[in-house]
Amino acid sequence: MNVAAVIAEYNPFHHGHAWQYREIRRICGEDTAIINVMSGEFTQRGEPAILTKFVRGELAIKMGSDLVLELPLPFACSAAGSFAAGAVRLLAATGLRMNVFCGAEDSDRPDIFYNIAKILIDEPKIFEDELHLLLDSGNSFAVARSRAVIKFLSSLQPDWYLTALQEGFSFETFFKSSNNILALEYAVAILRYQLSKQLTLHFLPRQGQAEKDKSLTTAPGTWLSGTALRQAILSTSSTAALLRILAGKMPAHVLGEILLHHREHSIPTCNSLSLPLFARLRVATREELSCSLNSSEGLLRAAQILLQKQGRELKNWTDLAVEVTDKRRPTGRVNRAFCAFLLNIDQNEFNLQLKAGPSYIRPLAYSKRGRYLLRLLRQKATLPLINNASDFLEYLPTDAVRQQGELCLRAADLIAYSLQRPGGTEFNEFARAGKYLSGDS
Repeated sequence: MNVAAVIAEYNPFHHGHAWQYREIRRICGEDTAIINVMSGEFTQRGEPAILTKFVRGELAIKMGSDLVLELPLPFACSAAGSFAAGAVRLLAATGLRMNVFCGAEDSDRPDIFYNIAKILIDEPKIFEDELHLLLDSGNSFAVARSRAVIKFLSSLQPDWYLTALQEGFSFETFFKSSNNILALEYAVAILRYQLSKQLTLHFLPRQGQAEKDKSLTTAPGTWLSGTALRQAILSTSSTAALLRILAGKMPAHVLGEILLHHREHSIPTCNSLSLPLFARLRVATREELSCSLNSSEGLLRAAQILLQKQGRELKNWTDLAVEVTDKRRPTGRVNRAFCAFLLNIDQNEFNLQLKAGPSYIRPLAYSKRGRYLLRLLRQKATLPLINNASDFLEYLPTDAVRQQGELCLRAADLIAYSLQRPGGTEFNEFARAGKYLSGDS
């Protein structure tokens, strides 16, 4: 059996994702089994997912996937490099050889991805010196790193770089394209952890609207981006109006679930977590602020001071994030820092977990083919397979399993409380097994 993998958040699942499934099976064969690695209740942007991980997993199966695995916290809610490293290592831990597919704006230039990945792994002195200089000048890490790579290439001028320039390739544009960045991080992770014999990376052209485009008006045949869909879902108060806006613009199964949750006011947002965030910031000590993940450069301390001085003007999470965001601290990083603080993710503990990688494999949903894959995983996987509550209990003495499992449980409870469900979801989250959908994918 051919096995392919896609790392995605499906927040929400859209036509571009469905196209990827079709394209993978066109390339690899119709009988190809597709595995997804998907974030849980919080996404890589540091925001709550629109639908729960179980619902998103089931929708992915209905749309063509075979097995959806959860990317544990804290990897799911971290910077692109940590997110990619966690996802790639989770796939490797299955013990299966597979083709890994990802979308990229420059999918026709795999050589450039791998050549840049080698620079990021080797960190030559010219690159490293320029990176530190740019960081000291107040640039964000992402901006500083991209400029340092370009500076290194323009100084060294390797043949592949000169050839790309002659062909009109823009390295500045390359680093400004969000799908390119994640694809590059997947390449880095596969090379860094020496997984090339097990995982073969393929780049698919990005389809539809540009990722950062929020417009709901597109050319005929152009699919809406995840950003545009999220914007519509979160900014439309009437469910009937949302149906009019999104009808025909996303898969029917997905739209149905979104409309159901929208009607029941059960779609979480950053702002629905404003009260616990503000309360925790107000009472936190400086040590607690400084130890939290992503809190360097005094990010959380700055947020705390703003709350103390402008508490009446700051109405919600978004207001506070806007005030804290600057050249060095982009919005995504601020949201991830707030999220990590709420979930009590310590920077030192995260560093240890990042070094060790994911500690278990947890299926969220699977098809008939996926059930066969799970049988293979039980034979080949190098990590424990967590499907039922009893599986979690068996491995709780293992520190890494306990820590990552507790984080996922904490995230589910936090989302439940934000939606005014006072009982939380502790029992459901801890006891719920991955769901088998019997229809063939």
